[in-house]
Amino acid sequence: MNININCYYNWCITIIHCFLTELDVALEMGGANGKQWVMLVAGSNTWENYRHQANVCHAYQIVHQNGIPDEQIVVMMYDDIANNKKNPYPGKIINKPNGPNVYPNVPKDYTGKCRSRAHNCHKGLRAPF
Repeated sequence: MNININCYYNWCITIIHCFLTELDVALEMGGANGKQWVMLVAGSNTWENYRHQANVCHAYQIVHQNGIPDEQIVVMMYDDIANNKKNPYPGKIINKPNGPNVYPNVPKDYTGKCRSRAHNCHKGLRAPF
């Protein structure tokens, strides 16, 4: 089955945006009665798609600062931009001009090329969402 990759990437970014909007509302309302789980996915790689992984790292910083423990945050990203030879700030990811480094402490549960989508998705969705 062929999937339009650009459509998939846009879908991932849309999901993250919708999640952040809902998280903001939930945090303002004092949160839910149960555990809150967060799944952050950057569905692209390469320097040209820097913004996708930068946005995931920034989203991690936001949810972590708002009290979601790392054990309840699942991060899936290729992880190929912080140390990319084109990065003018090696080891750092900045997601806005003159912004802070959003890369530190991001737990990367799944990195690189997915060799088995079904296996990785199953492992990622084990958490009781």
